[in-house]
Amino acid sequence: MIRKLAPVALVAAFVLAACGGQGARIEDPREILEQSVQAMADVDSVHFVLALDGDVNIAEMGGSMSLDGTQLEGAISMDGEAAELSFAVPALLGMSGELRLVDGVTFTKTSMTGPLWIRSEVPEDADDPIAQAADPQQALEELDSFLAQDGVELEKLEDGECGDDTCYRLQLDIAGSVLADAAGGDAAGLGTVLDEGVSVVLLVDTATLQWRGVSTSLEDPEMGSLTVSLTFDGYGDPVEVEAPPEDEVTDDPGSLPLP
Repeated sequence: MIRKLAPVALVAAFVLAACGGQGARIEDPREILEQSVQAMADVDSVHFVLALDGDVNIAEMGGSMSLDGTQLEGAISMDGEAAELSFAVPALLGMSGELRLVDGVTFTKTSMTGPLWIRSEVPEDADDPIAQAADPQQALEELDSFLAQDGVELEKLEDGECGDDTCYRLQLDIAGSVLADAAGGDAAGLGTVLDEGVSVVLLVDTATLQWRGVSTSLEDPEMGSLTVSLTFDGYGDPVEVEAPPEDEVTDDPGSLPLP
């Protein structure tokens, strides 16, 4: 939707802003955010779940498509050496798949490309979302620059529960003008979101300053409605990923038959 804030890049940026030590209670939302961002240096790995629900209008299809049940789940190491992801998009013919990142090489398998894993090198282009996910410092710097823009406001809400713990709740309001600048030539596709902007709620653990969740909702007569939630846990858990057996891998995705 927004190239400079591609979903995977956003996932990487939010995943990295995590994991600090216990300390005194913080009331200033900017300080909460800054301390959480600074604490990212201690993060070794994290597990996350990205879920999408709602109905979006697609002009090319002449109607709407339900995104209910669309999910991306995975675990990544912050050194960019290992990741294991699975995804499901029920509306696209029940499409599902897996991705593994092992030492700079990705292996991808989907329900629409046959039984073999597709092997490819991780691109070095900074604009590529996989490359951004493998470069946590760059992703975090881009997020920090975005938050510093005029038209981006941060507010502390009442604390709330996050599992068995208590979380700071921060609301990030992003003006339509900021979204338009980020979208560039694609701004016309944002509909009334350009007029109203969007609000994102962030959950930050009060004890550890780990990011526990990010959520937002969009509703537009032209675009449809969409709810996005991103949750984090498993900080510091080992991410042990092995490459698939060589006889289950191909370097030529064009030769794969569709099921």
